[in-house]
Amino acid sequence: MAAEHTSMTPASSEPAPSPHPEPILVVVNPGASRLGPDERSTLDVALSALDHGHRLLETRSDPGSGRRIESGIHDALAAGCRRFVAVGGDGTVAQVAGALLRARPRCPSAVLGIVPAGTANVLARDLGLPLSLPAAIALALGGDHTLELDVMVAGDRPVLTQVGIGVDAQMIRHTSREARNRHGRLAYAREFLKRFLRASPARFEISIDGEEHRFRAWQVVVANVGALGAPSFTWGPAIDPSDGILDVCIYRARGLRESLKLVPRVLSGRHRRDAASDFLKARERVVIRTHGPMLVQGDGEVLGRTPVTLDFKPHALRVCVPRPVPPPPDPEVALVEAEAAMAGPPKPLLPAPLQGGPPPEAVVENVETMVAQRSRTWILQGWWRHPATFLGALDAALFLRINEMQLGPWADRGLLLVSRVMHYGEGWAIVAALHMTQDFPGGIRAAAEALPVLWGTMLIVNYPLKRIFRRKRPFRAYVHARVTGPQPEDYSFPSGHTAAAFAGALLFSANLPGTWPAYYLLAAIVGFSRVYLGVHYPGDVLVGAAIGTGLAAGLLELLRAIVNRM
Repeated sequence: MAAEHTSMTPASSEPAPSPHPEPILVVVNPGASRLGPDERSTLDVALSALDHGHRLLETRSDPGSGRRIESGIHDALAAGCRRFVAVGGDGTVAQVAGALLRARPRCPSAVLGIVPAGTANVLARDLGLPLSLPAAIALALGGDHTLELDVMVAGDRPVLTQVGIGVDAQMIRHTSREARNRHGRLAYAREFLKRFLRASPARFEISIDGEEHRFRAWQVVVANVGALGAPSFTWGPAIDPSDGILDVCIYRARGLRESLKLVPRVLSGRHRRDAASDFLKARERVVIRTHGPMLVQGDGEVLGRTPVTLDFKPHALRVCVPRPVPPPPDPEVALVEAEAAMAGPPKPLLPAPLQGGPPPEAVVENVETMVAQRSRTWILQGWWRHPATFLGALDAALFLRINEMQLGPWADRGLLLVSRVMHYGEGWAIVAALHMTQDFPGGIRAAAEALPVLWGTMLIVNYPLKRIFRRKRPFRAYVHARVTGPQPEDYSFPSGHTAAAFAGALLFSANLPGTWPAYYLLAAIVGFSRVYLGVHYPGDVLVGAAIGTGLAAGLLELLRAIVNRM
C-alpha cells in the first residue's frame, strides 16, 4: 500500500479554494537508483521545513500502486494542491504526469516538479534540472519558472521523452536493475553496444498524420526530447519538447558497416547529412507497425510490442524549470523552421534593432534567442551541453552588433579601402616598397623573405582550409545584414584578409624591429573591417588572425632553414 503522510484538508466533491501558500503532493519511487538513505533524509528534512501542508506517496510494484497514486493526485487536486513533485526516474515522472493528464477536471495551472533520482534521467537532463538531489529538491518544491511540455500518449500511458523500437528497446529490456544500480548509465551503454553489434534491419510501416511510409531500418525513435543520454548527443536536429511538433527519427543503415558509419554522425550532430537517416515531423498521430512484433520502449521502460499508436498532445504539461525561457514559437513557423533545419543550419533570429523593435539589453539575449531556435530547453541546459551551438550563436550575435554600427560615410570608405588592399596581402607589397625608399637593402631583404611566406599562408587559408569548413558568409544567413562593398562568393571561415594582415604584421615586424605596433594596429583594423563591412563573423576574424600568425611563423622558419642549407 502506498505510504502516506498528510496534513492536507480532506477531499471534497468540488475543488476547494487553495490556501496560501498551497499544499504539495510528493510521489516517491523508493527503489530509485540514486535515492539512498542520505538523499531520502534530505527530502524528508526539506518537506518538514515547509510551512504549509504536504502529502507523501510512495510507488509500489504491486498492480494497485498506479491506481492509488492516481487517486491520491485526484484528491490532492480537489484539496487545492497545484504543485506535484515526482522523485524518481523518467518512468516515475511519466506516471505522475499521466495521472495529472487524466485528472477530471483538468487543472491547467498544476505544476510538476522533478527530482531526478533514476539512472538515466533523460527528461531532467534535457530540462537542465540540477542533478544534485538537494538542489533539485529545492527547485521542485519552490521553483517559480515553468515550461509547457508536449506529451505523447501510447494507449493510456503518457511518454515524455522518446518511444524507441529497435536496439534501444532491446537495451532497456536486457539491462537489469542490479546493473543499473551498480554501474549507472554505463550499464545501458554496455548493453547498447552488445545489441548494436547484433542488430539487423527490420521492415517498418509508419503512418504520420495519415501519410504512409514504408522502409527497412534498425532503429526508429519518435522523439519529444532530443537527448541521447550524454552532453550534446541528440537523436536528431532541432528536437524541442515544447514546440508542438513530434520528431520521427529513422535510421536505415543496412548491416554493420553502414551502422558504424552512421554512429559517428549521430554522436557529432551531423544527422541530416547522412543518407542513412531520415527525420519526419508529426502534429497529431504516429502509428508504427512492423513485420512481426518488436519491443517498444518509452521513457526508459518497455511498453509492449508493435503495433503501437502514439497520440500527440502539444503543450499539455506544465513543469518546473530552473530559469525563464523565451516564449514558444508560433506552431506553423516552428514547423517550417524545423523542416528547413533538415537541409541546413537554421537561420538565427535577428536582434530587435534589425527588426525595427527596441534594442536588446545585452548580447546574451541575442545568443539565447538564437539557441532557442534549435530547442528552448538548450537554454536551460547551458552552453557546455551544446558548446558549438552556443559559440556559433555568440559569434552571430557579435557580428550583428558590430554590423549594425554606423561610423559614417568617410569611415566606411576608409575601411573598405583598407580591406581591398589586403585582399591577397597586396598592401604588404606596398609596405615593402615604402621601406625600400628608406632603406633599399633592408626593404629588399624584408620583401624577399616576407612576401613568399605571406602568399603561401594565403593559399593555405583560402583554398584547403575554407573548403574544409565550408561556413557560409553571414550575409547569406542574415538577409538584413548590411554589406558594404563586394560580396565574396567563397566561404567565410577563416578570414583570408585577416590571416594575411596578421601574417604580414608578424613577418615585417621580424625584419624591421620597432615597427610592430603600427603593423599590428593595421592588422586589427583589417580584421574589424571584415565584420563591419558584413562579410565575416568575429570568429572568422579571430581564427584567421591565429592561423595567419601560426602559418607565417612556421613557413618563415621553413624558408630560413631552406636558405641556410643552400
